[in-house]
Amino acid sequence: MGTAFVFDPEASYGRVRQIRERNEMPAGVHLLASVTGPWKNVAIVDFDSLDQLATRVEALGGHNGSDDPPTATVIGAASKVKRSVYAAHMAFIRIEVREPDPTSLLPEITTAIGSDEADVVAGDFDIFACAVDNDEGNLGSKIFAVRAINGVKRTVSLRVIDFVSEAPGAPGFNRVPKPD
Repeated sequence: MGTAFVFDPEASYGRVRQIRERNEMPAGVHLLASVTGPWKNVAIVDFDSLDQLATRVEALGGHNGSDDPPTATVIGAASKVKRSVYAAHMAFIRIEVREPDPTSLLPEITTAIGSDEADVVAGDFDIFACAVDNDEGNLGSKIFAVRAINGVKRTVSLRVIDFVSEAPGAPGFNRVPKPD
C-alpha cells in the first residue's frame, strides 16, 4: 500500500464541510484539510496501485478538469503523517533539503515538531511533516525550528483551517467513519 499527498489549488474550501455533512470520506482518502498558502486543500490518499491512485485523485474533484493537482508520494515505509497526533493548531510543512539523502534529517525534524509525523517523499519537495500544538505560539516555534535545521533549504507552511479524517485519533467533530 502507498500514500500520496495531493495539493489542490482549485478545490473549494467548502469541501471539508461537504464531507462532514455527508459523513463519508471519498474512497481511499485518509484526511482532507482546507489550508492556507498556495493550495486550498490537501488530501492524504492511500492506494494499492498507481491506477487506483489516479482514480482516487480524479474522484477528489475540485480541479475542474484542468491539470492534475500536484502530488507527492511517500518513499519506503508507510506514511506517518496524520495517523495519530491531533491538536487545536496544525500545520503541514513541505520541506526541501540540501542533503542527498533526506532521511538523514528526519531525526532532527521529528524532534523539532515533537512527533514522528514526517515522511520522505517523491515530488517537488523532499519531506512532508505535520506540526501540531494546543498553543498557536508553540506551533509557530515548531515551524521555525524546522526552518533552522542545518540542511533544510526551504519550507512552505500550510496552516490547517479545517479538516476531516477517518483516523481513530481525530477529534469527534473532525472524524468521519471509515467506509465498510
